[in-house]
Amino acid sequence: MTDQRPVCADQPGDPVKDPISEILALIGLGSTAVGVIVGVIDVMKGAAAFTLLGVGAIPLAGVAAAAAVFAVTIYMFYSRCASRDGGARCWAGVVNGVTDSFDSGWDFVFPSGAMHPRVDVVVKARFWPLVTQNAAFVACSAAPPEFGSPMIGTYYKSEKVCAAGVGAMVGAGVGLAAAIATALAIGAIGCAFPPLCLLFLLIAVLIGAAIALAGAAVGGQIGRALADDDDPTANGGASIAVGDLVSVTGKLLTMEEFEGANVGWWAEATTLHGRVEGQPAFADTHAAQLIDDACPLRDSPVKPEPNPEPKSEPEPPDIH
Repeated sequence: MTDQRPVCADQPGDPVKDPISEILALIGLGSTAVGVIVGVIDVMKGAAAFTLLGVGAIPLAGVAAAAAVFAVTIYMFYSRCASRDGGARCWAGVVNGVTDSFDSGWDFVFPSGAMHPRVDVVVKARFWPLVTQNAAFVACSAAPPEFGSPMIGTYYKSEKVCAAGVGAMVGAGVGLAAAIATALAIGAIGCAFPPLCLLFLLIAVLIGAAIALAGAAVGGQIGRALADDDDPTANGGASIAVGDLVSVTGKLLTMEEFEGANVGWWAEATTLHGRVEGQPAFADTHAAQLIDDACPLRDSPVKPEPNPEPKSEPEPPDIH
């Protein structure tokens, strides 16, 4: 067992960057800069001077806005539902809290942004190294009040979240197609007075975005409704509740989107070992009531050996 209690909140380590978000950030910066420059030039010269395939700048602005919404729904789906590289680990303790998917009112408006259900596990002291390794942040329960007890936020893959993401992509795609059809129907719209051009461009952007957002919201809710229930369950299908003593196996990843904390993404197997008395917040002393967890000793390293020597096999007895 490690002797040093982890410090809650920020840590000196650096989180593992999400490559998709880094690429999108660079694209976003570049496209924003280009968009501002092009917008200024178009306004100064008059939006009527620009056309593409016979379509003027004003209807094209609506198409661009709808395309941006469509791109965001694609990113959100892959961010939520794409598999990520990482080794399987095991941790054990007491369930301090359970957060359902679609727990925010915004998730009903923007279903593609919903997160998988999360089970917060206050871990036994022997798993503290898993909480801190490479982490920039350590999440803790509020007990004991002076220190807090380290937790691993464990996410359980939700078919509802992924179905909502697919539905949102389809809906936003339909919205984009509608925006394109509208732009082609409007054709080349021009204006001679630059301030009015800017106003018309803004209106076109809002309309294009609204069409795509409405499609994403409707599609996401349809996908969510068609999926099965996503309450976190243990082996055998039993529901996981606050106060349960559990052993969890899954990928443990340091994720930038969770402040650089080490989180379970996703839980692959969960074993129930009973319950503790009382109400949260729970401390590591409650987690210590789980004496015989289901995790191998290798998942609680104090000073792990990077390349342990293989044990030699005993010599067979000489029978001659």
